[in-house]
Amino acid sequence: MTLALVPMSRLLLLVPALAFACAKDPGSGGGPGAATPSKPGVGSIRVGNQVKGVEAQPDYNAEAEEIRQSVEGTLPSPLPSPKAACNTMFDAVISMYRRVDGDGARSVTLLEATREADQAACESETSSAAAACVAVLITRDGGEFAWLLDQCSRAFPS
Repeated sequence: MTLALVPMSRLLLLVPALAFACAKDPGSGGGPGAATPSKPGVGSIRVGNQVKGVEAQPDYNAEAEEIRQSVEGTLPSPLPSPKAACNTMFDAVISMYRRVDGDGARSVTLLEATREADQAACESETSSAAAACVAVLITRDGGEFAWLLDQCSRAFPS
């Protein structure tokens, strides 16, 4: 019985220590949701999907509606073709990551390497309005690409 208690007693000592180590300091502003550039001093962007914890999950549909209302008047009219809208979106995204992370950054090379396949997927799956929405917001440092694409696709479904 003593052998079974030794591992459990160690676990009981470890759990409070881990809980304390993982506790977020509400005033720190850091943590996984904080945006920091790959190269210090180059720039930073707001991460749209901030860490809020289980008890405060964001209402993504409400956030998408806010985005719709904020960009609807700035979208081109008439909307461009899906090909043109997606092309403009990827140009803006690559330009933003090049500015924030630097020209040779992995984020830039990855986007450039997958551009053709991403363009084809965008044209078939993303509305012109959603792609235009991303292009507008990415130039305003409105968030990271994946989050903006999700929110703009919710705001302007195909």
